Amino acid sequence: MANDIREVLQLQIGAESIEIGNYCWELYCLDHHLSFDGCSQGEIDPYIRPRCFFSERYDDDGRNYRPHTFFIDHNGTTTDKIKATKMRNLYHDNQFIVSGKSSELIMDEIRREIESYDQFQGFMISHSTNGECSTLSSELLANLKSEYAAKTIVTNSIIASHIDTRHMANLLNYADVIIPMEYKAAFNICQHQLQIDMPTYSNVSRLIATCWSNVTCSMRFDSCLLDCLNEFQTRLVGRSLSKLITSYLSPLIPYACGQSDDFKSPSVYDMCIPTLIQSSTRFIDQALTSRHFVLSLCLLFHGENIIPKEIGQNLICDLKKSIRFLERDQLGLGCGINYHRPSIFDDHSEIAFTDKQVLMLANEITTSKYLYDMILNQNENDSAKTHEEIEALERLKTTYEEFEDEMFDVNNEILST
Repeated sequence: MANDIREVLQLQIGAESIEIGNYCWELYCLDHHLSFDGCSQGEIDPYIRPRCFFSERYDDDGRNYRPHTFFIDHNGTTTDKIKATKMRNLYHDNQFIVSGKSSELIMDEIRREIESYDQFQGFMISHSTNGECSTLSSELLANLKSEYAAKTIVTNSIIASHIDTRHMANLLNYADVIIPMEYKAAFNICQHQLQIDMPTYSNVSRLIATCWSNVTCSMRFDSCLLDCLNEFQTRLVGRSLSKLITSYLSPLIPYACGQSDDFKSPSVYDMCIPTLIQSSTRFIDQALTSRHFVLSLCLLFHGENIIPKEIGQNLICDLKKSIRFLERDQLGLGCGINYHRPSIFDDHSEIAFTDKQVLMLANEITTSKYLYDMILNQNENDSAKTHEEIEALERLKTTYEEFEDEMFDVNNEILST
């Protein structure tokens, strides 16, 4: 019988993304009550049964689940580390690809994987915008878009101190939705919100994985909002040139605080207002403006004690005091609820367990401008650019000019209201 679940293939490219991805799969297993080798722990409630990101199989040990994923790197250093973690038995050897500088080997493995799917819907790709794997990521993006043009590509783009110009130009060209997460922003959240004096790479990776797990939650469980990859494009981007989506996660409470006897999870209202629109919950390190102008916004609530009427008129009205919705594409505000309790890492969580969380995904004008400015400014005084880098920079400038033209129309809309 054909599978009625639409499969998603999650790719992790490069050292940082491989570490983040491994933590993501740990959270997925915790969410769906799977052991870290993919076996079901007793009879699984149909509501939490893995969907989209796992294939269900049966063997002598009973029902087990295989993740739809590949870990891709230039060398085997990072993948060897993953093979030594407690998650090692979740993956098969062919899911670790050491490819050198060619994407053809990767494409062969991807084709074989997708051939086993019944209703493949697209890719979620975690990658860095710089480093030795950025060229490989660009080549792979182009090949995926060429071969699977009708499928949706959503990226988790990790931004460090430098952005590869050619890679960013290709990313804006080939990806349908880009959810950037700035390393500096995640570091600051760890330091100031989670009270970690000297955050490590692992601290930052687990925080980003927690946010990304919330991004995928609406597809992994039954949901009325963003329940498929295509809806990320239609609800968050629409016809806009802006594909860059800002992510906010709340509440972010230090683990030690959650161990207190008098600790109480915040209410739906308190975890949204005013914290949700502050820099302390945002994964982009950008100065806040007095008002946010957004083309679209989705609130994804996640928890077992969420009452729909709590997401009522007072919350929406107070949110709109700081956020201006531009109805150019009639995208506006959407809310979705997943009634499964959030998971935290078993043995090394930086975040306190709360009975509810909320993820906000917003197509913000200021974020797009901030990231474009960052890319263009860092290359302005670089005289050692190659011909390919100059071409990529010109493409970015053209895209930015088109975006500015669109925002000029938006500004006129703002002034006329």
